[in-house]
Amino acid sequence: MGSFFKTLRSLKRLFDVIKIILIVSLKSGLTGPQRLRFFFEGTGGGFIKLGQILALRQDFIPPLYARELLNLLSNVPQAPFIEMHKVFVEEMGEPVGKFFSEFDATPIASASIAQVYKARLKDGSKVAVKIQRPCTKETFEADFLIISFFAGFIDFFRFFTAITATEVASDFISWTRRELDFRYEAKNASAFYEYGKSSPQTLIPRQYPELTTPKVLVQEFIENGFLVEDIILGKIQKEELLKRNIDLGLMSRYLIKDSMRQYFVDGFFHADPHPANLILLPDNKLAFLDFGIVGEAKETRLILLKFVYGVAMKDVDYMSRYLMEFGRKAFEGEIELYLQANIMKRGAISRVFDKIRDIILDDFKKEVEGLMNPWIEAASNKKAAFLDKSSAMVFFKLIRKAEKYGVHFPKEIILFFRGLAIDDMVALQLSPDFNIIEAINSFFEEYTLGEVEELVKNETDER
Repeated sequence: MGSFFKTLRSLKRLFDVIKIILIVSLKSGLTGPQRLRFFFEGTGGGFIKLGQILALRQDFIPPLYARELLNLLSNVPQAPFIEMHKVFVEEMGEPVGKFFSEFDATPIASASIAQVYKARLKDGSKVAVKIQRPCTKETFEADFLIISFFAGFIDFFRFFTAITATEVASDFISWTRRELDFRYEAKNASAFYEYGKSSPQTLIPRQYPELTTPKVLVQEFIENGFLVEDIILGKIQKEELLKRNIDLGLMSRYLIKDSMRQYFVDGFFHADPHPANLILLPDNKLAFLDFGIVGEAKETRLILLKFVYGVAMKDVDYMSRYLMEFGRKAFEGEIELYLQANIMKRGAISRVFDKIRDIILDDFKKEVEGLMNPWIEAASNKKAAFLDKSSAMVFFKLIRKAEKYGVHFPKEIILFFRGLAIDDMVALQLSPDFNIIEAINSFFEEYTLGEVEELVKNETDER
């Protein structure tokens, strides 16, 4: 019976989606990007969440479309408080008055999954209360089926080549399912809070796990800051930033530096740093919000560290060598099996394989040069176009090139690349003069290559 209702719900959602497509297509005077935004706004549910993610995927959709979709980050229609309060009571067993001395029924943020309210605990602490929208899980599960179908349809006609729609949809579904349980987010945030103690310029809101359930989350309220989303959309004047001693150029570089610190030093990183999840605070401090999508780095991050160091040094040969390092173990495993079967010819065969490896590396280096050199030049050119300066496209093309040579990256590294590409897009929108290579160098000025290697090795030995 449950599967029958699930199918029925999916069919109803499909009908609603088709209806929205027809309505949007018949509207006159709209640009292509506006039609796409109206489609996501009209369908709501999982689709509006997908639209928000696509707003930061200029490696997948054109910049004009991505820019228009940024409006989805703040333009989600609010659900009436009476409906949200019902969810709260179902989760907590008591009305809000039982837990809070003050509770503002007007949300301070309205997103696809939840709405956030400002409140005060009985002890006087100011908190943000996140409540999941009614029937979110059921609606999203129906939408996941439809999104997967549409992604397969797009890939069938090869509308995109660099990144498949199925990959984007699969990542979206996987991470969104986790976001639907707020206990997972609270656990991640608590871990970030502990790591963040070593970086006073970074603020992580304190969590209240005793007041958190799958659909309700309570955390410290971050005051006196500006959402990066509001800055990008022009809602905050430069004078207001100056009054609070916020330097956008400096903070753009710090965003990259701190994301690298999370990944390479802490081994635990925020993988969804979109503009609505970042707050700039007085005296150039940065707060992270929403920890539903995070990644945990493995020891292999040392190889990636050396690749990123090559980017900082603008050394394509160094980059190529360490990208190929990801494929070395796989190659060596296969070669060793072959050598064991031909033990008498081991020396001669080893020399042949070494020569083949050198030829592969040389060919790969030429392809990396063709991708990286134009980007390195554009990244340092203040007059270069946004898309030419952005690392998103070049990083993902690099991953595709490497796969041609049998180099396959662990999922956590792909996730880090994605997060870093989002950081770069955000930084470029905050500061048009932003240079990611300079930002990467600022990380190595604080943490030398040797220091990070030692940290990771010590961490591995302790396990």
